[in-house]
Amino acid sequence: MTNSDTIHALMAAIESIVPKYLQVPEDFQIAEGNMALYILDAQGNMYGRMFGTDRAKQRISGKVAWHKVTQVWLSHKPTGVYEKLVYNDQVNWWEFGVPKNEFIGWEGGMPAELADGSRIAIALSGLRGDKDCEVIREAAAQVGGIRLIEG
Repeated sequence: MTNSDTIHALMAAIESIVPKYLQVPEDFQIAEGNMALYILDAQGNMYGRMFGTDRAKQRISGKVAWHKVTQVWLSHKPTGVYEKLVYNDQVNWWEFGVPKNEFIGWEGGMPAELADGSRIAIALSGLRGDKDCEVIREAAAQVGGIRLIEG
């Protein structure tokens, strides 16, 4: 399977898993099912998918997912983890090009490595942040050949 095939399989797995999470009222109310998924590979190729029917709400989820995925792509750290490192003076934000005013403040963006060692950044937005990550974990386990980097 090529890296592109793996990424497309991951996207399909996420799409199949999302409806289960949207049955939880606390998750559905975040964006009423209007979500965004973005994946950036090491070469800067963007893969994406919007979920739902309300384009205005999809745009909002898309903006959050964009901030998550680019932060992960630049830092190779999960959202939340990277921010803690900066605020604990363990890394300098300017070394990664993500200014503090663009921090997300919650989970939902995760770095990963594919079977050949290629790095990708994955971000989902539209559920509670920890649930965004749960969906990504579940989908990666289904697809295989993807090692998520948790910390």
